[in-house]
Amino acid sequence: MANGTKKCILLGEGHPANMELAVDWLELAGYQVLPVPTAEEVILLAHQNRPDLILMDTRLPGMDGLEAIRKLKQDPVLSLSPSSWCPPR
Repeated sequence: MANGTKKCILLGEGHPANMELAVDWLELAGYQVLPVPTAEEVILLAHQNRPDLILMDTRLPGMDGLEAIRKLKQDPVLSLSPSSWCPPR
């Protein structure tokens, strides 16, 4: 957990308008949000902050979200967390 009071969500979203909307909504719901625009930054912050949840778009600039999930699952500490994937509609 990033801190002892609020649950921390690491948000990987490449579109600024979607990022702003998601951050506002999640913060209103009482979460601490760590927003980043690339999968590489998701991986870096996941290791540095150990968030409670990672929400990530599958279509990110550079490395896509699916490749980032594969890399995160290879990490012996982070791979202990369950993951799910919802295909785009």
